[in-house]
Amino acid sequence: MEDVVKQSPLLDYLIEENRRKTFKKWVFSKNNACNADKMAEAGFIFVGNRIDNDSVKCFLCNKALEGWEPTDDPWQEHLKHSPNCALAKLRKPMMQMTLNEFLDIRNALIESVISSYFDKYISEIDEKSNKCEKMVAELIKTNSFAST
Repeated sequence: MEDVVKQSPLLDYLIEENRRKTFKKWVFSKNNACNADKMAEAGFIFVGNRIDNDSVKCFLCNKALEGWEPTDDPWQEHLKHSPNCALAKLRKPMMQMTLNEFLDIRNALIESVISSYFDKYISEIDEKSNKCEKMVAELIKTNSFAST
């Protein structure tokens, strides 16, 4: 399980500067309320492109948002659209967090990474199980089992 956590690229985004680096093509300038620095502070990473130039998501709660206005407050929008996000509820840039607050955010991220990992594999197991059930049902239906 430790390898799953270590391999997650999301761990890099615990560091605000790494989130900030994703905003190279951000549509708003430093003069706007939702500038790249404020977006990174609020936990967002840029996931857009040339056409979709204001799409972001939170590295922690995975909430995706778009349709930003220059006057939008990233913290307010984050909390409004994802009220259970530990980072949005904390409402503090990384450099203002206590060690315990930072560790709480890190632990929430690790929990999220592990949960996503298990959700993915549970889904795959369910899919394979359903295929097996259909195959067995078809074999029974066609009486394909050999008598023993």
